[in-house]
Amino acid sequence: MSHQVVELNCPGCGARVSTAQKECDWCHKPIVISTFNSVYSMPMPEVNKYAGVYRKALTENPDNTELNKSIAMCYLKLKMYDKALGAFEKAIEDNFDDSEIYFYAAICLLNGKKAFPVSYTHLTLPTNSRV
Repeated sequence: MSHQVVELNCPGCGARVSTAQKECDWCHKPIVISTFNSVYSMPMPEVNKYAGVYRKALTENPDNTELNKSIAMCYLKLKMYDKALGAFEKAIEDNFDDSEIYFYAAICLLNGKKAFPVSYTHLTLPTNSRV
């Protein structure tokens, strides 16, 4: 089940929490990472801590969409694009409607580089071709 409530330890302070909570009652940090902005300003050691908690919770609940999306956001912040892509793909399996997951999966496929259109002025055609 993709929307089941999972009990885990708060990645911030270690208190017992569930994925139904948005933030920890004790340290007021997010329990489930739902946007990249949630991890953007976190220091790398804290992101690693969050990823570890999610990895542990995913061993018992490997198909949980919220946990897969959360760990994928952590991996994306850590620039571990292959691992992030795998977690985003797992999250997509049970949640086709979340366009944000597709967007971040595309970033992983591009290894964090920006997509840009090719300018036709920079293209050269072979000399024997016709336009």
